[in-house]
Amino acid sequence: MNRGALISAFAEFDRRNQWIPMYNKLGIETSKQESELGLTAEESFKEINFPKNRYQNVLPYDQNRVLLNNVQEGNTNFLNASPLLVPFANRDYILTQGPLETTAEDFWQMVWEQNSRIIVMLNNIMEKGSIKCYHYFVDNDEKEKTFGNFSIKMEEERGTGVYRIRTIKLTALDKKFLVDDEESTRTISHFHYINWPDFGVPNETRSFLEFLEKTNQAQILLKEEKIESPVIVHCSAGIGRSGAYVIVDCVLNYLQKGNQSDSAAGDTVEVPKSIDELVIFIRRHRMGLIQTPEQLRFCWKAIVDWLKAHPEENGNGDDTLSASSSDVAVTTNNDPSIISPNRKRYSQPDPSIEKRKQKIQEMKDKLRRVEETKNRWWYRLLYDENTKYWVGSSVAVGMAIMAFYVYNSIQASK
Repeated sequence: MNRGALISAFAEFDRRNQWIPMYNKLGIETSKQESELGLTAEESFKEINFPKNRYQNVLPYDQNRVLLNNVQEGNTNFLNASPLLVPFANRDYILTQGPLETTAEDFWQMVWEQNSRIIVMLNNIMEKGSIKCYHYFVDNDEKEKTFGNFSIKMEEERGTGVYRIRTIKLTALDKKFLVDDEESTRTISHFHYINWPDFGVPNETRSFLEFLEKTNQAQILLKEEKIESPVIVHCSAGIGRSGAYVIVDCVLNYLQKGNQSDSAAGDTVEVPKSIDELVIFIRRHRMGLIQTPEQLRFCWKAIVDWLKAHPEENGNGDDTLSASSSDVAVTTNNDPSIISPNRKRYSQPDPSIEKRKQKIQEMKDKLRRVEETKNRWWYRLLYDENTKYWVGSSVAVGMAIMAFYVYNSIQASK
């Protein structure tokens, strides 16, 4: 990583206000990649699964989604969660939406089955007057909860006004979830950053970098205990703030390793040539990661601020991961998802994939037309409650005036 190139490139992008063009360019490359890889979301549109999605347009790819085991009768293995393995940074994530009340049990089942010990939450329960996530965790106000086959209990809560760290005991209440007489209770670290607005960015990077360091320390402790554990990251949709977290975490961990591009197994792995390319790479695993140009800029700024504060930790100055590619390139890979050996994934080949893509697109177009209809003036005139009141009142007054006029006309003719 060339420290000077990153810092100077960030300053140049800021000076020329290039963040929107850069973000739009990434969008074009992402759409091209999605088409070339044949990425679909058919499982999400199934009638039994669709209500499990918090947002209609944020769906996990069929080719790269977490599958639940031990599925109860009447349920499916579906939940809105996407695994993401980043070998060059030696990082393993699961990116997911903020749980719904109806999917909270599925969420904790995923935590258990994937052997996750760290949860990173980047949103608040309520934001701008809307519910962005169900209160699936415990805190000082409610220290114990049960979700079907799993119970959680708060052991400790600490932190600052910007983030909270909770130690939670997760217990599997059904023995079918236990393997080889393992313990039925595990310790989960819940890292909650509370200063990141939806579709926005924090006012400064210092507290976020401090929060990131806390999560890194927890991961180091797990590795010392020989626990292989993906970090579960979520915001409301699981794409904007979650994507920004992943970009910064991956780049900084790569830098802290001294630019070593070796996997945990010691194999040499390919390193993205630019931050742009890293964004494209993670988007093949979950749609829409990094939602705004402001979030893209925040990623850069957090990385640059860290570089300025830690010049001695910048490795040997190698520029393998450069500032930005002039032409965003996508690393060719026949498999749309780098698959963890500990996870089950859907395979990709399907002879009717074009037909299914067309069907999904038709459903999306239908939803879009419904939304457009709701925004038309005549729809609002007919269905808006306030409008209906005033229109109804006006009609009533008009009819009364007409009746009065007719009555007077009749009287005058007598």
